[in-house]
Amino acid sequence: MGNMALMNKIWNITNSRILKTDDKIKMLEDLKNNTDDKVLIKIIELDIENLRSGV
Repeated sequence: MGNMALMNKIWNITNSRILKTDDKIKMLEDLKNNTDDKVLIKIIELDIENLRSGV
C-alpha cells in the first residue's frame, strides 16, 4: 500500500464516527505493525496517544 493510501486509511479510521475508540486503536496498531515507514509509524503512534487521552 502506498503512503498516500495509508495516510488516507489512517485518517478514515481516526475520524470515523462509527468505530469505537478501542476498535480504532486496534486497527491503527495493526497498520503500524505492517509498515516500515518511520514517519507513518510516528503519526500512527500520535493518533493512538490522542485517542487514548480523549483529545
